[in-house]
Amino acid sequence: MTSGPCLLDDLLVSDDFLREILLRVSDLRTLTYSCPLVSKRWLSLTVDPKFWLEKCEYDDVALPPVHLRKEHAFDYKRILVKRPYNRNLIRNPSGEEELNFWKIMKRDGSGWTIESPPVYCDGRDFLRARATSLLNKVQRVKEQRIDLIAIGVEALVLDEVKPKIIVSERVSAREDRGYEYQLSAALGVVDEDGLISDVDEREETVEKPQWSAGQWQKVEIVFSDYPKGTREVVLRSGGKDSLFWYGHSGPRMTEASIMVVFD
Repeated sequence: MTSGPCLLDDLLVSDDFLREILLRVSDLRTLTYSCPLVSKRWLSLTVDPKFWLEKCEYDDVALPPVHLRKEHAFDYKRILVKRPYNRNLIRNPSGEEELNFWKIMKRDGSGWTIESPPVYCDGRDFLRARATSLLNKVQRVKEQRIDLIAIGVEALVLDEVKPKIIVSERVSAREDRGYEYQLSAALGVVDEDGLISDVDEREETVEKPQWSAGQWQKVEIVFSDYPKGTREVVLRSGGKDSLFWYGHSGPRMTEASIMVVFD
């Protein structure tokens, strides 16, 4: 008996068998870059759009509904690699990487801090959060913008299919503090000159008096019928302590999210 690596002669196996092998390759870089170089036969299998659809289904990647797949030719390989649907597109949603990937629009008072776990909040489900300072009088103080095309959503999907775009965040505060919180969302729409402007900006505000906080509340904004040319989404949020106590006494924010979701 010999040991060590062995070479599978793909001439001895059927296309269906070889396809089943390739569907089970877990490393996407190997599957997309290395496997097509093995032989012309491997290349022919991996350039077939049907293969990438099957791979998405095998890996349980969120896809457009079946009836839409019959009407549109989606780039299933790109969907597999980017996975743009039914998942949170925000980077660093709860402060796992401090304030990386976030644009801080206003720095005042004591600024921002990361609490792990959030102080005097219900921490059973949310173990990390950003906390604001007492002097954050401007509500929209942190921002993250998502380029939907770069993240893998096709322009055809945004212009013709228009899945829901859901922007949300969880908010709470110390049990002994009141707070004011605001979530804002806007769509970036491209014009004939290729310039993107924010349109359809929406806001949701939450105010809680002292001794009524401590529990987490999900604040959500949903876009469903948006203009053709939508290419970006921006989430802005912030708040302040209603009593103006010293330190990071404002609302705690966690699980910031932007999702593109099919019904």
